[in-house]
Amino acid sequence: MADTPSLQETSLTFGGLLLVAGIVWSIFKGRDWLDMKIRAEAVSICEPLKIEHAALKIRVEMLEKDLNEFKVQASKSFVSNDAVIRLEDRLEEGFKSMRAELSDIRETLMKTIIEAGRARS
Repeated sequence: MADTPSLQETSLTFGGLLLVAGIVWSIFKGRDWLDMKIRAEAVSICEPLKIEHAALKIRVEMLEKDLNEFKVQASKSFVSNDAVIRLEDRLEEGFKSMRAELSDIRETLMKTIIEAGRARS
């Protein structure tokens, strides 16, 4: 039988072993670097949405506080119950729109995080 070049035995030298170890190490380091780059990009994309979300939460809390103060003032001035209910309904509609806006921002934030996670995979 004739030996073919693909079946010949080769000895692995120490230098070759170090070369393979270096290649494997650089692949893992490159993957870690890419993972950190993607995470940093996702954070930079989400940061403005987080700030806007926090600002809207503060705004809603302030409006709720104003609503409670208004209810107290209205009850002190003996405004008819019907007028108070109509004004409360108007304010509640405003709160609903604010909550819808917060929900939209939250959904956008979650979609961005999920897309960044998929891009990382």
